[in-house]
Amino acid sequence: MHCALGKTDFYNDVPFAGYYDNFKIYACTLTEKEIMKKQGIITIDNDEEAVKKAYQQFSIKYDGGLKIDLPKYTIEGVKVKYTSSDENILGVSGYVYPDANKHEVILKATLSRGDYTMEKDIKITVNPQKNINTKISETDFTKLNYEESSLYEDMMKVNIDYMFTLDVDRLLYNYRRIANRPTLNSTSYPGWISPTSNGAGQFETMYVGALARYTLSMPNYIGKDGSTPLSRLRYMINEMRACQESYAINNPQEKGYFGAIDIKCFKVIRNGGTALGDGTYSWVPYYMLHKNLAMALDVYTYVNDEAIKKTAKDILIDACDWVYQEVSSMSEQERNNVLNFEFGGMTEVLYKVYALTKNTNYIKADHFFEQESLLNPLYNNINVLPHIHANTAIPKILGCASAYEATGDEYYKTIVINFYNMVRKMDYANGGLGINEFFEDEGITTLGNYSEETCCSYNMLKLTDYMFRWNPDSSLIDYFENIFYNQIMCSMDPATGGKTYPISTAFGYYKIYSTAETAFWCCCCTGQESFSKLTYGEYYVTNDKNLTLMVNLFNPMSIKLNDQLTVKQTGDILLDGKSRITIVGDGKLTLNLRVPSWDKNPTLKINGEEQTYQINNGYITIDREFSNGDYIDYEFNMSYRLDKQKGSENSYALFYGPFMLVCDLGNKDVYDIKDNQSDFGLPYDGDKVNYVVFDDHDVTNHLTKENNNGTLRFTMKATNQELEFIRFMDCYHQRYGMYLYYYFDGDNPSNEYLIEGEKVKYDNKFDIYKTNNSTNVSINDSSIDIDNSSEVKLISNLSLGNEFEIGATFKAKTSNEMMNSGIYLFAKNASSGQDKINALNVQIERNANSSSATVKIHKFNQAYEGLYNSCQGNVKVNSDGSVSLRVIVKDGYLYVLANGSIAPIIKTKLDKNYSGGNFGLRSQFSNVSISNIYYIKK
Repeated sequence: MHCALGKTDFYNDVPFAGYYDNFKIYACTLTEKEIMKKQGIITIDNDEEAVKKAYQQFSIKYDGGLKIDLPKYTIEGVKVKYTSSDENILGVSGYVYPDANKHEVILKATLSRGDYTMEKDIKITVNPQKNINTKISETDFTKLNYEESSLYEDMMKVNIDYMFTLDVDRLLYNYRRIANRPTLNSTSYPGWISPTSNGAGQFETMYVGALARYTLSMPNYIGKDGSTPLSRLRYMINEMRACQESYAINNPQEKGYFGAIDIKCFKVIRNGGTALGDGTYSWVPYYMLHKNLAMALDVYTYVNDEAIKKTAKDILIDACDWVYQEVSSMSEQERNNVLNFEFGGMTEVLYKVYALTKNTNYIKADHFFEQESLLNPLYNNINVLPHIHANTAIPKILGCASAYEATGDEYYKTIVINFYNMVRKMDYANGGLGINEFFEDEGITTLGNYSEETCCSYNMLKLTDYMFRWNPDSSLIDYFENIFYNQIMCSMDPATGGKTYPISTAFGYYKIYSTAETAFWCCCCTGQESFSKLTYGEYYVTNDKNLTLMVNLFNPMSIKLNDQLTVKQTGDILLDGKSRITIVGDGKLTLNLRVPSWDKNPTLKINGEEQTYQINNGYITIDREFSNGDYIDYEFNMSYRLDKQKGSENSYALFYGPFMLVCDLGNKDVYDIKDNQSDFGLPYDGDKVNYVVFDDHDVTNHLTKENNNGTLRFTMKATNQELEFIRFMDCYHQRYGMYLYYYFDGDNPSNEYLIEGEKVKYDNKFDIYKTNNSTNVSINDSSIDIDNSSEVKLISNLSLGNEFEIGATFKAKTSNEMMNSGIYLFAKNASSGQDKINALNVQIERNANSSSATVKIHKFNQAYEGLYNSCQGNVKVNSDGSVSLRVIVKDGYLYVLANGSIAPIIKTKLDKNYSGGNFGLRSQFSNVSISNIYYIKK
């Protein structure tokens, strides 16, 4: 019997859904005491004796963290209630709010059972708030400079060139509109930051945050209007402060509110709604608010102008005060309503402001946003990430990193480390995360053209930076470097400054870039910051007595350590794997050179003499008195390697040193500048296929490299085809293949998908379900013809086993006609209504006159539920307008092969719920002939 039970009278029960095979029904509800006796919790019947025993044993442990476990019950079912002598420091919920002083707080515990009560005072010592001392300093952007005209400086300039094409008054429009200030005859930009989207404030504030970094990295940049990063920033931050002050005058009860969206957006979600009553809807208002707070903190942190710093801090403190006022007035139900919406990095910025001010109100506001249902399992190393929105989760973990730095509470550090380790089991070869923006099951990555949201990589670099400063482990920089080169550096159009949202991992697609003035996606927001701080992560300085520089990346950049010493790195690892580190000035210095995972045996020379060395924790240490002009040559063996796709036996991405390589599939029909982030482009219809076959087991034997005017190109000669590869960071405006299926030693790729069994031909027996009676279905021995279909479902009498193969050829009645037809798997409970079926549908979708088609796997559960695991692939349509499919279920995976290919265009893990049922066919809005239908049952 399947039961969904509500909360019982037992004191620590939670709502339960599960299966029961043994249960008892009572004539009346048991009392709490009776339940506890049946559970063996109560062994003493006398209440006074029970309370006295509990009193003797009761104690509270406090380890100095931000939360004390205050049990509501103790032994013998004795209830405990608490009062605190200073709830501003220690609340009765168990939260601790340390400030700048030491406090002795008396926690009074009232123990009771029945009519008997005793009180016990427990003294808790709360020490002053103290930030942890990290082993490594944060990146100081004032001391870093890329080599002039290097790729990195050029990309930073492309980014700021784009930023300076934007009109600051248009960017300020929504702030002025909300504050009822003059908009200076400007209009809002459209897209995500339009007034009706209720998404304004995210791009604008990250724009200002990027300007703050540019005041350090490119302070002398001058736009065509004569403005500089500092002058633009000054104008915008002053106007934003004026808007905040005007709003407070007009709405004194909401003093401090700072944003570009209507404050009603916050009010409706606390009540569980979204409609604002004007035809628009609240979206994710606290996500937008976080961007506003983070901007003010960035300006305060990075800009070397005292007046601007004061303005930014005033914005920040007033806005945080408003947040505290808003959330402290909410009920628990209202809190749950709010936490159902994405709220970005609210905890990260609030902990930073708490560390800055020691104001305990901000840590109280922080606790409001701490989602125990996510954090507690992660603390206990339970992976609850699969199937949740990736970039909703990552900022919550950044909040834990910020909490640890602000308080030293190991609870938060443990969450960060556990989360990171889990994520590393769920990422693609280049460190990207998520399919359709969601985490997958551990050990699984699905290829698709809606994968690897760029914001996720932006945030994971931030998380890695936190962790490295706590514990400088070179493996963290291996991960950082991979994302930096193979996603961040790949995410901007060098011609326009447009940014990517997803990065396709599916074969044959291309990157989609944002338009200049009509998109403003979330990844446009983070992207402009990413390219304002490309210096980030290369050098770190340790917080110890000796001057120690950690050299993590090998790009042409200098760092000024002090007035006496500058370290300058030159060379081009991109082309030849060589870097030269030159010392400018005299003095003692310890250099820690990272030994990357992709070359454990680099060559090291000092002033021309080759050195022997030891590697400790992934670094070579050089500790010496340096003289002006001393130089170190560091040379890497740039070798090839394959990185296996998680969850696949023979799908790999190819790397050369730290750089991911992708096969160049040309630029036919590439239309890649869009304002719609959900437009993923047209499928590939070329002659190259997504698998390679070799007669030996070493791919390096089949690769050659050439330098074509500063761009590396690689040729792979397999037995079935020849492919050209380029670095992914050189891949713009062209189609590519990130993963290929590799078959070695003459292996026959078909063996992986071979189902040995009886081949059963369908016997013309189908149950037919039409949504429109004008649909004509003709079934004969050689084919099934469907005309004028809205939706038609044909369910066979063939029951599916655990492993099987189904094949069919679908052909449009005229060669240029559209097609929307496919195969049902695990079909159950079909009826004539639209989408009324439980099944997976492997469907061919072809536009009229198109030479290619997309194959997708759709979910139906008496209604359409979207793509299954975001699965889709592309296939070339045969000259007669046909597409042949082989659908194979084997070893818990579903494979889709097309047109005689021996490698799948789709491979995905099957959920255990998909089993049994029947085979079927589907067509919608198509005139199609289906032939060559067969079924192989193991």
